[in-house]
Amino acid sequence: MARRLAAVPSLAKGSVTAPGVSWAASSVLLKRRESRLGLAERLAAITASGVLLLIPFTLLEIVLSPQPPFGLEAFALVATAMLLPGVFAYTAYSAMQHELGAVRTAPV
Repeated sequence: MARRLAAVPSLAKGSVTAPGVSWAASSVLLKRRESRLGLAERLAAITASGVLLLIPFTLLEIVLSPQPPFGLEAFALVATAMLLPGVFAYTAYSAMQHELGAVRTAPV
């Protein structure tokens, strides 16, 4: 396993670190500037902006890498993996941030 991890390019390692740092920064910024949007509306706005930001990278990946076979079962698994963890994690994190504040929630 150590060999596999050592073989991971630096860009891939950065692609794990950068979102974590971005999430922490956005949490602090969102706490400093209160939103007029409700929980569901804010989730929709953040999700939509994330999708827009990821489209160029997704298209680049589609062009540069071979695609596995894709059927109805694969689509259902991908859709479930996309939707459920994000919705649950964001809802829980937003509730924690509302109750505890950004400073206490940031380490989570």
